[in-house]
Amino acid sequence: TDPNPTSWWALSALLLFHVVVGAAIGRWWAILLPLAWSALSIPAEGYDTPVWIIVLFQTPFFWAPALALGVAARKLARRTATAS
Repeated sequence: TDPNPTSWWALSALLLFHVVVGAAIGRWWAILLPLAWSALSIPAEGYDTPVWIIVLFQTPFFWAPALALGVAARKLARRTATAS
């Protein structure tokens, strides 16, 4: 009954979560958070590949761009709010 972690809706929800977190933080250092996540998951085992390696590999493709999108959206919203 567990959801498939590679299903499209699970990955979409996880990406949306990262966009929301990036917007909530609103600072560019938020892009580095997946690296901290990877470091914290070093003790975690994996099936074939350790979790920290998977997170580290996925960061430049999924998590960092999603966080950057959220941060950029917040900065753009703040800029347009102060301009008007």
